[in-house]
Amino acid sequence: MDLTCVVRRHVKVLSRRKCNFSDAVFNPPQFVDIFPDPQLTSLFTIARSKEIRVQCQACDVSALNINTDCATTEAHGVFHKEGGWPRDVNPQEADQTARYRKKIEKDEACSRTVLQLGHVELI
Repeated sequence: MDLTCVVRRHVKVLSRRKCNFSDAVFNPPQFVDIFPDPQLTSLFTIARSKEIRVQCQACDVSALNINTDCATTEAHGVFHKEGGWPRDVNPQEADQTARYRKKIEKDEACSRTVLQLGHVELI
């Protein structure tokens, strides 16, 4: 199996910054040489390096192409006029629904619930 990864770039992108090498000694004054405390060296341990290899890791990275799946969404409204009728009440029959409404409206808990649901606080 032959794995290849082709990276195409313009020459101007690759040659933007040019290295400026010189023989001058660079020793700015902001660098400080702090020696380690010998009493604290016993508290530290040397961490072993870990190495993880992944096959063809660079092939997943693309500099120019973007391949995304477009999801088309739509917002739909639902018109809910009436509902929640018991099984023995046919919502198509006007007299059955009127009888059921009268029965429910006589219940005190129903009237309290309607008042609580209809209460609007003005700020």
